[in-house]
Amino acid sequence: MTTGNPFNSTAAKVHSNYINPHLSSLGSPQRSVSIQESQKVESQLRNFILDRNFPCLAAKASFNTNSYRVGVYRTLGGKNSSLGLSHDLLHFIQEQERLESDYTSFLAAFLSPIPDSEKEFEQLLWNQLQELHRQSSRYFEWDSSVSQHPDDPEFSFSFGGTAFYVVGMHPSSSRKARSFPYPLLVFNPHRQFEELKQNGTYSTMKAKIRERDQQLQGSLNPMLQDFGEGSEAKQYSGRNVAEGWKCPFHP
Repeated sequence: MTTGNPFNSTAAKVHSNYINPHLSSLGSPQRSVSIQESQKVESQLRNFILDRNFPCLAAKASFNTNSYRVGVYRTLGGKNSSLGLSHDLLHFIQEQERLESDYTSFLAAFLSPIPDSEKEFEQLLWNQLQELHRQSSRYFEWDSSVSQHPDDPEFSFSFGGTAFYVVGMHPSSSRKARSFPYPLLVFNPHRQFEELKQNGTYSTMKAKIRERDQQLQGSLNPMLQDFGEGSEAKQYSGRNVAEGWKCPFHP
């Protein structure tokens, strides 16, 4: 495994925008997204997650303990934004090992484009993950604990040798819990789910989250499945995909 941060080019540093709630932003002074824009998005995220009706208790725990990190970038799927995101996501992986929390997440928000539909966001999401994979595969192997094939029930997205469950949010989402003013990708380390299962808290938390989601929406998300029951790739964008849907991601 590569040590240090290989995503350290001049362009990556300019488009890096890693926000630690303890230390504010660690991005470059020549950043492509201003401090004011970043702080605005981070504040909106806090209000969104900590709203009493937001269903995900794990996300609330992450924000209540400041064990989350945020990146704000100019363009979802854009080359330069992807360089900055690669730098920051690997930084999160390295820092996450030191965070004393069972609930850590990296939330990548993008100022543009604002998708008009769930299908448009889905394509943008997979374009972005494909570009992240292209960057990661230059230095890292796929996390061996999960499959790299998106039609496999054991699939999870891998970056920097670490498996993630990705949650997409955007303003055109039909699910209220995923309707955020900007396109957003939440990277949840997959090993956290396994640790919650081992300590016996996963099933209880899952049931509470689904109950809260049903209260908010009036129905359960039809795409929800547990790891190993069906490919989690279907869940990433939040769109209710049809039977026979093929993931556009290619490892």
